[in-house]
Amino acid sequence: MDAEEKQEMLRIAPALLMDMPVLTVKIGISYMKTKRRMRKAVKSFRKGIAGEGLPPEVAESLTSVYDEGTSLFRQFAGSLIRGLPIQPK
Repeated sequence: MDAEEKQEMLRIAPALLMDMPVLTVKIGISYMKTKRRMRKAVKSFRKGIAGEGLPPEVAESLTSVYDEGTSLFRQFAGSLIRGLPIQPK
């Protein structure tokens, strides 16, 4: 790293530090909105299945499978794993 690159990093770092709180809040708000939409989707899925007349045990089982599929953490972790060049065994 030469002196010019160091100077540029010294100019960029304060700008990033000043923007971090705003970015953190925006990401948090986006996460909460997405989480709320997913909860609503699971709730409507549960209502739709219950309206079909399925036994409660089957409906709950299907809803839990659907709910696992909408987990933001699992989707994020899965995308990280799929992005790896070597798949874990």
